Formats: sequence, structure tokens, C-alpha cells
Amino acid sequence: MHSTAQIGGSLRVMVDQELDDAAATVRSVIVDKGLTLKGSKRVRPSLEDVFVAATQERKALRDGEA
Repeated sequence: MHSTAQIGGSLRVMVDQELDDAAATVRSVIVDKGLTLKGSKRVRPSLEDVFVAATQERKALRDGEA
């Protein structure tokens, strides 16, 4: 998973595109932490999501090159 952000009473979870079953993986992590999942839905990335992903990728590349 790339990142998780709380937005109101919801969590917005960003995952790798290569993840085979993102919904099942997220559900599993939530349940393993002892939390209850009331529902989930896939949404299109927002501009903020794209910015966060690009920033994390750039940082990972920079840290790997250091």
C-alpha cells in the first residue's frame, strides 16, 4: 500500500496498480488489526492522490540513489 489518509469518518487507501486483489488485501489488513470494515468502493484517483504518489516515488528514488 502506498498511503492511507483519514477523510472524515472514512479511510482513503492508495495501493499499487500491480496488486492482484487490492480490495481483498485492504480488507485483510483492516480485519487483522481488529477493525470492522463497513464497506468499500474503488474510486478514481484525485489530483492530490497523484501528487502523493509522485512525491513518494521521487523520495524512494532519491533515497535509493543516496
